[in-house]
Amino acid sequence: PLERHLLFLSMCSDENGGSCGRGNCLKAVHLSERSFAGRSQWRGGILIRHRSFVQASFFGSIVLLLLGCQPFKTVDERDSSSLGIPDVPATFVLQKNSLRVVSFEAKREKLNYIFSGLSTSDASAIESKKIELGAYDFSKGISPDLSWNKEKAEIWLGLLSPICQSGKFQSMYPFPSKADAFIEKAYGRSLNSDDIELKSIITSSLSNNTDRGTVLCLSVLASTEFLTQ
Repeated sequence: PLERHLLFLSMCSDENGGSCGRGNCLKAVHLSERSFAGRSQWRGGILIRHRSFVQASFFGSIVLLLLGCQPFKTVDERDSSSLGIPDVPATFVLQKNSLRVVSFEAKREKLNYIFSGLSTSDASAIESKKIELGAYDFSKGISPDLSWNKEKAEIWLGLLSPICQSGKFQSMYPFPSKADAFIEKAYGRSLNSDDIELKSIITSSLSNNTDRGTVLCLSVLASTEFLTQ
């Protein structure tokens, strides 16, 4: 059966096309909870322990936040090989008996629910990308698309970034006092051990609560559980 996958980073580079951070690059991978369980790998000088999908989700988001990189740049076969990263298909489509990526409309309504309504600018930005994110427009012959790929992941993370860094998010769900409330509202369930682990990683890895809250927001709203439930 298809497992829970995360699509976060491809090549991590600056706007000029050069490498970012310490001159190292990160390549996006579909991270399988089972395939990567218990394995430690180096990515651009950062040790990522793929012990759970939560940690993979966290590091995907934290790299976006802290390195300020443009994700999903193309790398050639030689570059991928030199990084020791296996080739991964750009798209995966969930089968009927597997988890399904929720519709664009469902994702938008979930955000509205979590934030008690989005700002005009955030709502407009999301609306402008609806077709790219799989929305339908039958008048133009465009059917709903429930597949998920790196291009969609990049768009989604780009839309989430200003939301997660906004004053509204920080005031509604300040870290750490309202972190549990945010997670539970986003997932529609009680806190579990993975959520507690994620908070612990964030707390120990970042020095201020504003960044901690932003990374928590990105990690949860771009997680497979949020996108597919």
